[in-house]
Amino acid sequence: MMYTRWQRSGWKGEAITTDDSNAKGLNMTMILTCLTKDFIVQASDRRLSIVDGNKVRLEDDHSNKALVYKKQFVFAYTGQAKIPVRNNGQYTYVSTIDWAAEQLSKGKNLEDAVYNLKYRATELMKSNQIRKLPGYKRRIAFVGAGFDEIERGDKRIRRPLRIMIENCLEDDGTFLDQPRDEFSVHWDPLKNGEAALYVAGYQPAKKKQIEFARLLRRFVQHNAKPEKIGVLLTSKIQEIAKAMPVDKRTVGENIMCIFVPQGYSDRDDDNGMMIPITGGILFETPTHSTETQILKPVEFPSLQERIVILPSFDSPNSQGFDSPRFAYIAEDSRAQPYHSPVYVRPRQVVPTITSVEMSVEFVPTPNPQANTHLQV
Repeated sequence: MMYTRWQRSGWKGEAITTDDSNAKGLNMTMILTCLTKDFIVQASDRRLSIVDGNKVRLEDDHSNKALVYKKQFVFAYTGQAKIPVRNNGQYTYVSTIDWAAEQLSKGKNLEDAVYNLKYRATELMKSNQIRKLPGYKRRIAFVGAGFDEIERGDKRIRRPLRIMIENCLEDDGTFLDQPRDEFSVHWDPLKNGEAALYVAGYQPAKKKQIEFARLLRRFVQHNAKPEKIGVLLTSKIQEIAKAMPVDKRTVGENIMCIFVPQGYSDRDDDNGMMIPITGGILFETPTHSTETQILKPVEFPSLQERIVILPSFDSPNSQGFDSPRFAYIAEDSRAQPYHSPVYVRPRQVVPTITSVEMSVEFVPTPNPQANTHLQV
């Protein structure tokens, strides 16, 4: 029997005052997205920063910036971390990802949801409350990745796709000094090749991006599992964050890594499971004993132990497990707490959930095996 204690976060707003430090929030997230024909992996950091003169000051290192749409897409954002929204006659700051989740939930399908987000974001940025803000506080880009269904001949197929909804990016991914009035939507399906890498937010040198993209393609060509790609994306973000000077560090080392299988199923969209599934969580090794044991997660799992996907991730015949998976990787490598992304489907938003305590009851068999880890 497994026991987990969760804490659920709602859509929280903070009232705007005449001297609100939250208005200075700058989010230069690093989002790495890998498209393959069989699966999608997206990793993003969770740091929020404050512009303080020529320096960057940490505001929050545990801010959720990712969501899962139905079972087919993942979104993350870069740009302004909190936005003012009018509610009951008063403007309050709300998390950008929570606001985006609400807009996506109002669409009846992926395309409808994406364009609803585009139009609502454009309206918001044209509002009097936001138009007077400096340009860097009005820049937002939403990066989506997953699979959409298209007609090809007499068949419907699923194609890997990256979607951008943004008002602030150049063609090379760098930020405009002044955002555009209108948000644009970019649809980028996977073209010829085994894999494609997209970088949003913080931009490493182009040579480094090309080298890393080639590395990913080599792994995919040699049938690397999605876990390996997740490890590579997560390691790269953490490596870049570590190399930044403390007073310039806009990328964090706490990472949300999300996987979407090509073989996803929508069959539980009206009932059943309502949230994405965690990756495998490594538990303590049971000892030789005839007594029932309470086991907890290994306190400091390695990155490879943290990013594990249990079967049947990519099987269309599986019984409820052909769903997006997520892995939360903490900067200090601790197993707990464990955070989830937001989950969105038409007319419903499930807020991020945090596991603060987890255990499993292990009942030994007559011949318990030594050196056996539990992965659940």
